[in-house]
This record gives sequence, structure tokens and C-alpha cells, in this order.
Amino acid sequence: MSAPSSSNRGVPVDRDLIVNSRAYDWSASLAMKKATTMRDATSSLVDAGEKDFHLTPFERRIIALTVAGYSPGESAKRLGISVPRFKSHLSRICDKLCVSNSLELILFAVYRQLI
Repeated sequence: MSAPSSSNRGVPVDRDLIVNSRAYDWSASLAMKKATTMRDATSSLVDAGEKDFHLTPFERRIIALTVAGYSPGESAKRLGISVPRFKSHLSRICDKLCVSNSLELILFAVYRQLI
């Protein structure tokens, strides 16, 4: 870890923090590019008539908590289930919607207006 350096105003600045911040900006821009690609890929996935994707109300609640930014632990507590069970449900939802992780699930849910 690099030593903090001084900025113009005399406030210490951690160079690792700046590098990590830039990496976060890069990953956010990559996520937006992936969202556009995913939008194109998923547009033909299911007919417009199947907009509910055969999700149960419980699965929709899991998606809503994930989109809201709750951690698996917080989400599991709100649902009254264990963390491994929550992760298992989340994994099955991802399989059902043909997405590979939580970020893709969030992008998919927002784009398809599942919540």
C-alpha cells in the first residue's frame, strides 16, 4: 500500500484509493456496455407475452431485495431464511433468467421491468 501524499489543499490523499476509484469507474462503464449487449441478447430470449418469466412472488421479492442493494445476509434476514438458502434461490433465479451473476440479474430485472 502506498503512503498517503498531500493534495493541493493539504489534505492527505491515498493513491491506492484513487487507483481503486478509477478501477470502479472503469468497471461501471464496462457494466453499462454489458447492459447494452445483454439488452440486445435478451430481446429475442422470450416473447413479449411471457414478460413474467414464470417467476413466483417469492422470487420477485428476492430480485427486488437484490436490486435494492441488500447483501445476501440482509436479504435472508428480511425473508426469514438462511443465507445459504437465499443464495440457492438466487442461483436458481439466475439460471431461470439465463444470467450468470447478481449484476446481470439486476440489469436484466431493471431492463425487463421485473420489479
